[in-house]
Amino acid sequence: MKLRISCLVLLFPLSVCAGENGGVAEQNFEAGAEYDQDRDSSGYGLNGAYRLPIAEYFGASLSASAARTNGQDNRIDTDSGSVVTSVFVRDFNIGKVGILYNYTYTKLKLGYGFDDVSINQNSYGASGQYYLGNFTLFGSRIISKAEDFDNFNVWFLGVQAYLPYDVSVSGSAGGMDAEDNYSVSAEYQPAFLNQSTSIELGYSKSPHNDSFQLQVNYFFGTNVSLKQRDRQYR
Repeated sequence: MKLRISCLVLLFPLSVCAGENGGVAEQNFEAGAEYDQDRDSSGYGLNGAYRLPIAEYFGASLSASAARTNGQDNRIDTDSGSVVTSVFVRDFNIGKVGILYNYTYTKLKLGYGFDDVSINQNSYGASGQYYLGNFTLFGSRIISKAEDFDNFNVWFLGVQAYLPYDVSVSGSAGGMDAEDNYSVSAEYQPAFLNQSTSIELGYSKSPHNDSFQLQVNYFFGTNVSLKQRDRQYR
């Protein structure tokens, strides 16, 4: 107890204490840029995330993103912004359990003389991960609410594998309102960039759409493997 109090005092006003066995190994920040292409639109966006330890085994995350989607073949253009905050409990050798809140603002640009339409959406969720050697089993349950729209209730289950050469691959499937939604992705940290940058490729499929994603992430001051990053820093 004395050690934890001392740590909090020394780092004030940040009020964080790095976890040795869980939570977040040390406060860290990452930023990314992404491009998306699906059947009827293309889009791009920017995002960033800040994560910090609260106490041994406890951590928190705050992330934000902004995106623009350009509709094709008379489809609607959209601008959106999102803020996500989460708190979680994690043991570096066992897994992670947390809760989250997500606020998203979306503007639909209807054109043809019509006024733009704005949508405010609030989402609440819980997620969990279980570490099993070079595999991570994960799942989440999310409820989204927006005025004038029905609630959107989903769950996702998936698995992630860590491969040689600092590569990870993952796949997931959704249920409830996300039934028949599937996704696969791969992330790679090039050795020549000293584990400071990763490249992600993703593909998502739903009954009415297919989407491809490309994202580049930059990590500030945390040069670690993907496996260690996911289990101790993210």
